[in-house]
Amino acid sequence: MHKFYRRDLWANQDVYVEVWAESDSVAGIIADVTNEFDVPVMVCRGYSSTTFLCSAAQNIEAVGKPAYLYQVGDHDPSGVDIARNT
Repeated sequence: MHKFYRRDLWANQDVYVEVWAESDSVAGIIADVTNEFDVPVMVCRGYSSTTFLCSAAQNIEAVGKPAYLYQVGDHDPSGVDIARNT
């Protein structure tokens, strides 16, 4: 059973961290690293819906800590524009 135990690396930290990826392909590239450090990846898939963004904001607020969100994307129109639209 010890193989399946995973300690919450962020439980005692003062902040909450998420990485937002523009697409599933970008998320797939960074997933090994984010999983290693127990950092969730949110996939925006270009221009996110208001419902998706509202739900994400509510989840972050429920954590009750200052949040740091890092965006990873490529240099296409939606990747360049993602910071303004999310």
